[in-house]
Amino acid sequence: MIISTYFIQRRVQELKRQAGNRPHRFCALPEARSLLLFYRASDQQEIEPCLETLRMMRKSVSVYRIGEGLGSTENTVPQAYQLDSSKDLDLWGFPTKAKLQELVGIPADIVIDLCRQENPLIQYLVLSHPAAFKVGTRRIDEEGVCDFSILASERNDLIYLFGQIIFYLQTIRSK
Repeated sequence: MIISTYFIQRRVQELKRQAGNRPHRFCALPEARSLLLFYRASDQQEIEPCLETLRMMRKSVSVYRIGEGLGSTENTVPQAYQLDSSKDLDLWGFPTKAKLQELVGIPADIVIDLCRQENPLIQYLVLSHPAAFKVGTRRIDEEGVCDFSILASERNDLIYLFGQIIFYLQTIRSK
């Protein structure tokens, strides 16, 4: 049982302020060896085609599924992790130390946040991962958590947003 989300929201704000000090490195999709996708368990059906797209590109993909009352991992991805918000969080809404160590140990050149709405827990997890390049969606009234973000429209279609992210990661090159 979580007493309040106040403390995790405050920690997310602190991590956002510190984000400018962490190492950033643009990584185009063709150069990336491994990717980590964050998504809500309720979006599992919409995420599967996105995972298939990345598998066809021969990318090493890890997924991190967040939800409540999760059973065994249902993904077809060998590197599937999950955080059950009913048992993997402390009273203040923070993930357990074991879950944070698990997260930090997942190799990823690019972290992709595919969550539809702002969620302090997911933002905390994305900001806590040591990847040098983080990609995601954001709303008009939301501060960006990621190095590269796509502004979510009213359409709010995950497959469309994922397609936009992949398009830009393939076409934008850094010199």
